[in-house]
Amino acid sequence: MTIKEEEYALRYLLNHAGGIENPDDKSLYELLTDALGPDVKDLMFALKNDGLIKFGWFSDGPHNIRITPDGLMYFDVKKRRNKELWIKNAWIPILVSVATNLAINGLKWLWPLIQEWVSSFH
Repeated sequence: MTIKEEEYALRYLLNHAGGIENPDDKSLYELLTDALGPDVKDLMFALKNDGLIKFGWFSDGPHNIRITPDGLMYFDVKKRRNKELWIKNAWIPILVSVATNLAINGLKWLWPLIQEWVSSFH
């Protein structure tokens, strides 16, 4: 399962599960199967392994489907983490650009002095 598929399944559960606990597990599982296709069982176990949902599995399907607190906060945490990562990664190119411009401007200013110094050796 890809992360994108897992996120889609989690978002679908958040939108259709009716909160933390859903009393009508069978219809929810049928909705999930219709929306996500035959891989829904693998997706649910992937989400369970990631700690985003909890459920019991019986021969007729899942029971007591619950979204964990981590599952409820997943998209908020992901958004904040991506924002922090972008901010950190944006500063490196800015600092490199400033340092490069300062070095080039310094060399432009020093170039005549360097040429004069090198020519003094002849």
